[in-house]
Amino acid sequence: MAGRGWVSRAVIRAATWIGLAASMGACAASAPVGTSVWTAAPATADAARDAALVTPFSAVVDAASIEPSPSEDSGGRRELSEAGPPPRSILVVDDAPARVSERNKPAMTWPVIHTRARRRPGRPYHPDPRIVIDVLEARGAPQAELQRTARDAGYWPFRRCYEDGLRRDQELSGKVSLTLSISASGRVEQSSVTGSTLHDKVVIACVAREALQLSFSAAESRTMARADVSLATGDEPVAVSLPAAGAEELRRSLQNAWPDVEQCYARGLVTDPQLGGRIELLFRVGIHSELAEVSAGSTRLADSDLGRCVLDVYRGARLGLHEGNHERHFVYALHLEADPTPSAPEPP
Repeated sequence: MAGRGWVSRAVIRAATWIGLAASMGACAASAPVGTSVWTAAPATADAARDAALVTPFSAVVDAASIEPSPSEDSGGRRELSEAGPPPRSILVVDDAPARVSERNKPAMTWPVIHTRARRRPGRPYHPDPRIVIDVLEARGAPQAELQRTARDAGYWPFRRCYEDGLRRDQELSGKVSLTLSISASGRVEQSSVTGSTLHDKVVIACVAREALQLSFSAAESRTMARADVSLATGDEPVAVSLPAAGAEELRRSLQNAWPDVEQCYARGLVTDPQLGGRIELLFRVGIHSELAEVSAGSTRLADSDLGRCVLDVYRGARLGLHEGNHERHFVYALHLEADPTPSAPEPP
């Protein structure tokens, strides 16, 4: 017979379930409609945290495979969705407007640098930038064969990326570490930046993008490889463009159109995540500082949708320059890349 104050186990269990149901209802009521309220058990939470912090070598995901969603505004112009920022930020750099050479390219000159201080004691004279590609690890194909192909095919594309950065900073040097995912046919499907000591994001992005253009020998299965691209200055500086008259005033006016240029590039990335590179535009400014003519220079992107979009942006631009007494001709170069470096994780 039950004593005074005694409660059966069945009643306790029922009360427990009722209390749990009430607390879950309170949580659900405080959450927005359509969302789920779930709390991981300690072991599950630890596992999820560890998985987020440690990315296995065989499972690197390239941010280029995630595309921003375009939307239409009331004027019919496609823009990035306002639901959130794109997975990679857009990088834009320019050269100061330059004088035009006979080939409708920027006129070049050599900067004044004490080259003797750059020479390495005990090493032979080497005027050009040094580009060294090392394949550190490979799974699925011989490492030596991958390195030989990467050095043969990657030298000039990587050097062009580097020289573009050297024109902005003649002392620029460092290393870009990449993880490459190569299909059985030999095509590089993903190129992910895993680290860099280079202090120029545009050069880093350019190297990662150009790595996607490498072509290797076919293999029996997919290949994963880790590679370092080391970039070092030569014993001589690289040539830089010769600034046009009033270059800084022109440059400030031209940079006002960058938001529209970035929109052109963002739309291009939706259809081609590997898009990027240098665009050159030829300008003719009239004697009253009006924009008389803009045409495309001879670069790889000149005939692309991106090149035409940027050309249209500047054909409709207003420079707002001070009136001069003669026509001005100059070349304006832009370099567009999508930042491939991983973003810092947001705080919880």
